[in-house]
Amino acid sequence: MLHGTAIVALFLGAPTLALGAPDGGDADPPPDADPPVEDEDEDEDEEDEPPPLIRLRPPAEHVPSALDDPDTLSRDRGSLPGAEDAEALPMRSTGFVRPRLAGFIHSPEGALRAGVGLGATVGQRWWSPQPRRVSWSGENTLVAEGVVGGIGGWRFQGRAAAGPWIGRFGLRFGPLVEVSRLKAGDDLLPTSLLAGGEVTVSADLWGVYPWFGIGTVWDVLGKRESAIELPTIGTETEWQLGVAVQAGWLQPRVEIRTRGTGIGPLTTGVVGVQIRPPVKSRDVRSWAEGLESEEDAP
Repeated sequence: MLHGTAIVALFLGAPTLALGAPDGGDADPPPDADPPVEDEDEDEDEEDEPPPLIRLRPPAEHVPSALDDPDTLSRDRGSLPGAEDAEALPMRSTGFVRPRLAGFIHSPEGALRAGVGLGATVGQRWWSPQPRRVSWSGENTLVAEGVVGGIGGWRFQGRAAAGPWIGRFGLRFGPLVEVSRLKAGDDLLPTSLLAGGEVTVSADLWGVYPWFGIGTVWDVLGKRESAIELPTIGTETEWQLGVAVQAGWLQPRVEIRTRGTGIGPLTTGVVGVQIRPPVKSRDVRSWAEGLESEEDAP
């Protein structure tokens, strides 16, 4: 009987033993077991990875520079790459020297008198490098000139002119002040202080710059007779026509001026060359080229 009971107990205990997991089984972990630890370093590396760089490149085509000509800049304003960023560009300026050789002709009643003038113009030119179809530029100048020969005398003149460039055409206007004395034979323009204004219209024909202007003055100190034989506003009126050609640092120019005076018309032919030093300007082209160099810098 004892053996029978043992056999029954052994028989009932067999299923219980069979339910136990053998070594190396796939049994679930106990409820109080620690969950698997995730690799936090890998997550942090993924979060700290920087976004891909966006590299800006300058345009492949040539972008005209403000240095090509400070007067006119580029004529394709509004279509330049980076035009909106160029709004922050400051005004640019440069000085210049313009030696001049002039010939004076005065012919009252058929009598021809001539003189030679030697002098120079010094000044400062300023312009806006913004790539717009309408931009602003101007210049301040001081002229000193002596005249010898059949016509003799001297002249000092200062002027300031500014105005817009619209496409390939420019307009400048501003005040001028002059102190001068001139004698042609028995005819005399006495020493006088004159003040007035000047208006000039010019064009940019791809490196050739013609212009036409009118200047008029009134005598402020000293008495001069009003002009005769020519249409005149004020005491004296000067009509001018000229052309200049840009060639690097140099700008040769030729101009003809006819001035109505109290002793009759006085015609002047002027040959000069403008010398402009190089300027480091952060214009639109250098701004675009600088994008790549800035992002490549350490």
